[in-house]
Amino acid sequence: MKCDRQLSHFMQYAFVYKINFERRLDMKCYAQVYVMNSMEAVETYCSAFGAEVTFEIKNDAQTTYEHCELSVNNEGILAV
Repeated sequence: MKCDRQLSHFMQYAFVYKINFERRLDMKCYAQVYVMNSMEAVETYCSAFGAEVTFEIKNDAQTTYEHCELSVNNEGILAV
């Protein structure tokens, strides 16, 4: 079961990066953080940096981010 979940996450992230590549051919490199309470963390980062969520994948229950990208002035600054 754990292996299936890991494969599912891999496929989901592979899809995310495929979308990102198609969305912007000028690939950017920015920090990625792993946090607990990701929904609250994203709100805090958005408030602190004046950022906006430009891409998100939430868990099935819609209670936490599995992947989220934040941008300021259309420039990616952080992945959560």
